[in-house]
Amino acid sequence: MIKKLSDFGYNFQVKLIAALMTDKNFLQQISDILDHKYFESEATSFIVKCIKSHVIEFKTSPTLEVLKVKIKEIQDEVLETSVVSALKDAMRNVESTDLEFIKEESIKFCKNQKLKGAIVESVSLLESGEFDQIKSKID
Repeated sequence: MIKKLSDFGYNFQVKLIAALMTDKNFLQQISDILDHKYFESEATSFIVKCIKSHVIEFKTSPTLEVLKVKIKEIQDEVLETSVVSALKDAMRNVESTDLEFIKEESIKFCKNQKLKGAIVESVSLLESGEFDQIKSKID
């Protein structure tokens, strides 16, 4: 059973970023349940964080120009280089034939992570007898 996004591997993660950048329907479907903390590297996490914040503010995925501006704001040269490299890897995969699989697996993974988090949070609510809040979290 997959417990971390890193279990899928780096290529899976950059293909997921490619899908986020190019498929607006997928981005809308997953944006509420996707967390940048699921990503293995600081670089991929940074890209996903930028994508999510852009979606929240502008209701669309960022363009490469937007990401270039965000990358220039990075103070750490090593991180900046890693982000550029990860973004290039993602863009090389926009035509990948397995993106539908990547999207489906990503949605399943994110749903499971959110459910796991809700169950863990529900333990303390169970002890205090707050069953309505438990139901709300699980829903």
